[in-house]
Amino acid sequence: MGVGNDNHKIRRYPDGKIQYETSEHETSGEPDNSGAKAEGKMHQVKGKIKETFGKVVGNDDLEAEGKVENLGGKVQENLGKVEKIVGE
Repeated sequence: MGVGNDNHKIRRYPDGKIQYETSEHETSGEPDNSGAKAEGKMHQVKGKIKETFGKVVGNDDLEAEGKVENLGGKVQENLGKVEKIVGE
C-alpha cells in the first residue's frame, strides 16, 4: 500500500515493514539544501500531527504515516545541519 503526496511516499508491506521514499531532489539534478533544516522541522510537526490524529481516530495507517514523516523530518533536519557544517 502506498500513501503520500507528490514528494513523499510511504509503503507499508504485508510483513509490517514501512518504507519512506522522497523524490524532492531526484528530478532537480542538484539538491537544494538551503532550507533542509527548516523543511525537516516542518515535516516533524506534520508527522506528529498525523500520528496523534491517527491515534485519536484509530487509523493505524495515518498513525504510521505520521511516524514515518516525523522520522524523515528528523533525518532531513540533521542532514541540513551536517551540510551547513561541511559548507555545501
